Amino acid sequence: MLEYANALTLHIFTLPKKSDGSVEYLGIESSGKVDTRLEKVFLKAKGALYLDEYDTKKKERLFALFLGVVSAYLGSWFATWLN
Repeated sequence: MLEYANALTLHIFTLPKKSDGSVEYLGIESSGKVDTRLEKVFLKAKGALYLDEYDTKKKERLFALFLGVVSAYLGSWFATWLN
Protein backbone atom coordinates (compact mmCIF):
# COMPACT_ATOMS: atom_id res chain seq x y z
CA MET A 1 0.00 0.00 0.00
CA LEU A 2 2.96 2.30 -0.58
CA GLU A 3 1.16 4.14 -3.40
CA TYR A 4 -1.87 4.78 -1.20
CA ALA A 5 0.31 6.07 1.64
CA ASN A 6 2.18 8.40 -0.73
CA ALA A 7 -1.05 9.69 -2.25
CA LEU A 8 -2.55 10.26 1.20
CA THR A 9 0.56 12.11 2.34
CA LEU A 10 0.57 14.37 -0.70
CA HIS A 11 -3.16 15.04 -0.22
CA ILE A 12 -2.56 15.99 3.41
CA PHE A 13 -0.02 18.60 2.31
CA THR A 14 -2.66 20.31 0.13
CA LEU A 15 -5.04 20.85 3.06
CA PRO A 16 -5.10 24.13 5.01
CA LYS A 17 -2.83 24.26 8.05
CA LYS A 18 -3.81 24.97 11.64
CA SER A 19 -2.35 27.91 13.54
CA ASP A 20 0.57 25.76 14.78
CA GLY A 21 1.43 24.61 11.23
CA SER A 22 0.10 21.06 11.56
CA VAL A 23 -2.52 19.39 9.39
CA GLU A 24 -5.01 16.74 10.51
CA TYR A 25 -6.84 14.39 8.14
CA LEU A 26 -8.69 11.17 9.02
CA GLY A 27 -7.05 11.09 12.43
CA ILE A 28 -3.55 11.50 10.98
CA GLU A 29 -1.67 14.58 12.10
CA SER A 30 1.26 15.83 10.08
CA SER A 31 3.64 18.61 11.00
CA GLY A 32 6.37 17.88 8.47
CA LYS A 33 8.07 20.40 6.25
CA VAL A 34 8.08 18.67 2.85
CA ASP A 35 8.22 20.83 -0.27
CA THR A 36 5.59 19.19 -2.46
CA ARG A 37 6.84 21.03 -5.55
CA LEU A 38 9.99 18.90 -5.42
CA GLU A 39 8.16 15.58 -5.00
CA LYS A 40 7.69 13.32 -8.00
CA VAL A 41 4.45 11.42 -8.47
CA PHE A 42 4.12 8.63 -11.01
CA LEU A 43 0.80 7.63 -12.51
CA LYS A 44 -0.17 4.14 -13.47
CA ALA A 45 -2.70 3.36 -16.18
CA LYS A 46 -5.60 3.32 -13.72
CA GLY A 47 -4.71 6.81 -12.49
CA ALA A 48 -4.39 8.13 -16.04
CA LEU A 49 -7.80 6.66 -16.91
CA TYR A 50 -9.33 8.24 -13.81
CA LEU A 51 -7.94 11.68 -14.68
CA ASP A 52 -9.10 11.35 -18.28
CA GLU A 53 -12.60 10.34 -17.15
CA TYR A 54 -12.67 13.23 -14.67
CA ASP A 55 -11.70 15.69 -17.41
CA THR A 56 -14.31 14.27 -19.80
CA LYS A 57 -17.07 14.50 -17.19
CA LYS A 58 -16.10 18.09 -16.41
CA LYS A 59 -16.29 19.06 -20.08
CA GLU A 60 -19.65 17.30 -20.47
CA ARG A 61 -21.08 19.09 -17.44
CA LEU A 62 -19.92 22.48 -18.70
CA PHE A 63 -21.42 21.76 -22.12
CA ALA A 64 -24.73 20.70 -20.51
CA LEU A 65 -24.73 23.90 -18.43
CA PHE A 66 -24.09 25.96 -21.58
CA LEU A 67 -26.94 24.20 -23.42
CA GLY A 68 -29.28 24.79 -20.47
CA VAL A 69 -28.51 28.50 -20.37
CA VAL A 70 -28.87 28.87 -24.16
CA SER A 71 -32.14 26.91 -24.27
CA ALA A 72 -33.58 28.95 -21.38
CA TYR A 73 -32.63 32.18 -23.15
CA LEU A 74 -34.06 31.04 -26.49
CA GLY A 75 -37.21 29.72 -24.82
CA SER A 76 -37.87 33.00 -23.07
CA TRP A 77 -37.09 34.94 -26.23
CA PHE A 78 -39.47 32.78 -28.26
CA ALA A 79 -42.23 33.12 -25.64
CA THR A 80 -41.79 36.88 -25.69
CA TRP A 81 -41.84 36.92 -29.48
CA LEU A 82 -45.14 34.98 -29.56
CA ASN A 83 -46.90 37.48 -27.30
